[in-house]
Amino acid sequence: MTQHSETLSPDQLTTAVDQVIQTRKSVKVIGDVDNIPDIPDGFFEEVQAAMKVAGWAPFHYTAHTSHLDRDMDSPVPWRFYALDQKNCLRLIDALMDHPELGLNKNVAILRMIAAYGALVLVTWLPEPETGNSDEEIARIADKNEEHVAAAAAATQNLLLAATARGMDSYWSSGGTLRDKVSFEICQIPLQERLLGAVFLAPDMPDREGVRPGKWRDKRGNPEQWMTSVSI
Repeated sequence: MTQHSETLSPDQLTTAVDQVIQTRKSVKVIGDVDNIPDIPDGFFEEVQAAMKVAGWAPFHYTAHTSHLDRDMDSPVPWRFYALDQKNCLRLIDALMDHPELGLNKNVAILRMIAAYGALVLVTWLPEPETGNSDEEIARIADKNEEHVAAAAAATQNLLLAATARGMDSYWSSGGTLRDKVSFEICQIPLQERLLGAVFLAPDMPDREGVRPGKWRDKRGNPEQWMTSVSI
């Protein structure tokens, strides 16, 4: 899927970046747990490549040392947990094995997991809640706000990298995937927080159950969200 080319000129690079940003769109698919789509060989490798480049997002504060005592010990304040199609299907079965969650095959989140070729759970790494004074509590809140912003930037990078590779994508808040049970199944440390669940699929325009993003064409004109400041 990935196309390698010679280094682009500044004008070509600008055009390519602008096109990827404007082409990216939310593609929500409500599938069928009993009717799994065929995913081409090599798709998950493309997902992994997109995650690697997505990691070049900006961040202000490094992750707290309490998050760095495991294999993934990067100082960036986010983590990606990726499931290929096989493990997405195992996740569905594992979630339904927990009756306290009240899930069945008709629940939307499970049908979404079944509809795509991969799932990336993006977490952000909060500061320990050790503050006693108002000043310390405010400092921790400030750092957490920066961590969320950095993780969101990495998530947007992932969506753009996926778009550049011809993938459909959907950024979900996660629903049940935010629960402790889901974290334990996916081997995510419980002190992390889910920023979003990114569903990825190869471009399949003829799929049933596709729901376009409801806000894409309602964002208004640029003049409604940008202005030039004169002082």
